Amino acid sequence: MVYEQEGRVESNLTRYERIAHAVKNGVWKPQKPAIEFEEFEFDRHLTHCKVLIGLENQKKIQELWGNQGTWKIRELRFLN
Repeated sequence: MVYEQEGRVESNLTRYERIAHAVKNGVWKPQKPAIEFEEFEFDRHLTHCKVLIGLENQKKIQELWGNQGTWKIRELRFLN
């Protein structure tokens, strides 16, 4: 999986290690964003899905999912 925010790209291993470290040390707490809308776009074979999430602060989150037996997130981007 690829994670991108503000031009910084990280793999899921690096990202999860940093989050686990921050949570363990009480530096970071999970947030629940205020969602305004969600749009789902599937390919014709229903094996890939693009999710666009609009937040109340006018920012957007884009997720790319793939299904090879189970759905897994492949890419997460925070858009302006």
